[in-house]
Amino acid sequence: MDERPIAAGGAFRRGELAALALLTAAALALRLVQLTRFELFVDEAATWWFARLTAAGRLAEQIALEPTPPLYYGLVGVVMRLFGDSDLVMRLPSAIFGAATIPAVYLLGRDLLQRRVGWIAAVMLTVHPLHVFYSREARVYPLLLWLTVVLLWTLWQALEVDRMRWWIACGGVLIAITYCHYYGLFVVLMVAVAVLLLARDRRARWRGLAVAAVAGVAFSPYLAATLPHLRDSGAAWSIETFYRDLPQEKRLGRVLEQQLVGADYHAYLRHLDRPPTPAPLRAASLLVQVLLLAWAAKARLAEHPRALGLLLLAWLLPLLVPWAITLTWRPIFHSGRHDVYTLGAVTVLLAAGLDALRSSRRQRWAAALAAAVLIAGAGHRLYWMHRVPAAQGARQAGAWIAANAGSGDLVIATGIRRLVTERYTRLAGGEVPFESFPKSTDDHPGWSDVMTLMEDQEGLHREARQRVAALACEQVFLLLRTYRSTADAVSATWLVDRHLVENLWAAGWRARTPPVAEELRIAVYVPPEKAAGSRRGHPAEYLPGPRRETP
Repeated sequence: MDERPIAAGGAFRRGELAALALLTAAALALRLVQLTRFELFVDEAATWWFARLTAAGRLAEQIALEPTPPLYYGLVGVVMRLFGDSDLVMRLPSAIFGAATIPAVYLLGRDLLQRRVGWIAAVMLTVHPLHVFYSREARVYPLLLWLTVVLLWTLWQALEVDRMRWWIACGGVLIAITYCHYYGLFVVLMVAVAVLLLARDRRARWRGLAVAAVAGVAFSPYLAATLPHLRDSGAAWSIETFYRDLPQEKRLGRVLEQQLVGADYHAYLRHLDRPPTPAPLRAASLLVQVLLLAWAAKARLAEHPRALGLLLLAWLLPLLVPWAITLTWRPIFHSGRHDVYTLGAVTVLLAAGLDALRSSRRQRWAAALAAAVLIAGAGHRLYWMHRVPAAQGARQAGAWIAANAGSGDLVIATGIRRLVTERYTRLAGGEVPFESFPKSTDDHPGWSDVMTLMEDQEGLHREARQRVAALACEQVFLLLRTYRSTADAVSATWLVDRHLVENLWAAGWRARTPPVAEELRIAVYVPPEKAAGSRRGHPAEYLPGPRRETP
């Protein structure tokens, strides 16, 4: 086996392309399995909403509602226009980009270190549980990871041969990354630092810095347009709430743990409701990977210092900078989610450690044991990923509303659950209009910071009274929350919802809700003139007291 890294643009060996195509096909098949088993959750429903706006050319409206860069939304919007907006169509781009990352990470490992490292990294990423998970989600992360791996490969070629075509390619991919996610700015920073530390001469250094500067300038108009909205965006308050409820997630050890193969799901994904990874297996997986990273540094540092330096920078800098900002200034970072774009670099590092460990006959037993632990950890998580019960509440609620609500009715949603339910109502053929409470969140359906709303209880009560007084419909379908979250958020949402329910009651509206609607958290109210034969239970029946649930 050739132990040398491959030259820039090196040719494939006989059978190499066929083997890579086979591995990529296996990765795609794994990501397509049960692709539509779970209904879309709220973030994916937001993708549906904003992809429609972006594809319709309503970019200014999208910026005002959700300032996340538009490249991914535009791509999904085009796909939706061509093939419809079913769950399969919306998630298929993520599965494709997830599978496309496998050959990209192979090339990265092959060209920076050697072919065997590339193969090990490609296999590890194929079965990486978090990567499989995100490759089934209609969000930007698989595209962001694929672009980041391609960027690292082009950046390495540019650093090695210093040809303008590679620098131009690197710049183009870097601009695409910034227009996928704001975390692209951390990638720009990583490129600048890598060029300063790893460029062979002054000309390459200036070219690389120019590439980073051009990418920053190209993104600056969009950044300037969206800065006024960043503080109030849904992502800002949701992350603050996350860390208020789970402050332990800021610990650096936890941040690193969530990335590694075999580690447990982070709290953001606990809606999967599956058994946690057994503590001995989780501890063994983490220990093995820490040792592999250390062994990669020990075995490869003398032979490939620049390649190892680039991989370490690409893994740690885009991960530690947002973590440090979250720790010292304000929360901007969901570990285990926002750092998925660094998986390519850390996977190649782990592969380098495993390959170096198995290169010695005396140590091959240790390599076999390490591989067995990694396989067991990944296998356990993949198994439970396919065994957890599939959530169908929003699908059922949308179908129920479509079947029972007419054009003269109105659905009022008191939370971001509106997005998911409205989408499934439309897919089921329902035409009933949806609104949000409070009205201030209506344009960005339900995406409200309930903790901020709590500061103006009198204003909420006044708005609820005015909304009820202005109702001119035959029935109101009130889409309530489930109140299943951590204590602060539950208490707030419960009180926000109660304003609307109690004002409906005070105005003479009465609930007329079949049992199925109660299970789906839908309360149907009729106006006073139709309320004579309706159920006359107290409105608190539809607002059970908040329950504290500690993740």
